[in-house]
Amino acid sequence: MRCSRSRLPKKRVVDGDVTTPPETALSSPRSRPSALTLPVVLAGVVLVAMSISGTAVALPGVGQDLGASGSALNWVVAGYNLAFAAKTLVAGSAADRVGRRRTFLVSALVFSCGFLVTAVSQSIVVTDASRIVSGAGGAGVIAAGGAILASSYEEAARNRAFALRAPWRASASPSVPRCPAY
Repeated sequence: MRCSRSRLPKKRVVDGDVTTPPETALSSPRSRPSALTLPVVLAGVVLVAMSISGTAVALPGVGQDLGASGSALNWVVAGYNLAFAAKTLVAGSAADRVGRRRTFLVSALVFSCGFLVTAVSQSIVVTDASRIVSGAGGAGVIAAGGAILASSYEEAARNRAFALRAPWRASASPSVPRCPAY
């Protein structure tokens, strides 16, 4: 009986370094992404972006409905933005460690729960707390969503996916007039 040799790629020496030829590099071929990948990620991106800008527009009405003003009312927007900024890198790291899709789904669930509590809240304190929860979830949706697109599509398709993502984010954000610097 003959011993079979391992099917590992042969190494070659280039300038004293051992390298693996590119055609046999250990990489898994990408399968075609689901037809739902892009629409689901884009929907998450637009909902998170609208949650940022839409709340700023609705803030006077929120204050009137909840009988709040001042710093408690400002925390509706500031709490979301703070949690979003603080958790974006954490969510990206979690996506690397536990998986992009899992992080996206958990983050979307956290975002949705915070959003639901915000919608039914009758108190400014509960609204502020739920907006902070939504901001943390939104960070994961954006971080993991970008990672999903980057890993699901190759070359030109990836460029198109990210090109589609940009207008969705921009359309959900209010335009900011630019003033010349003095």
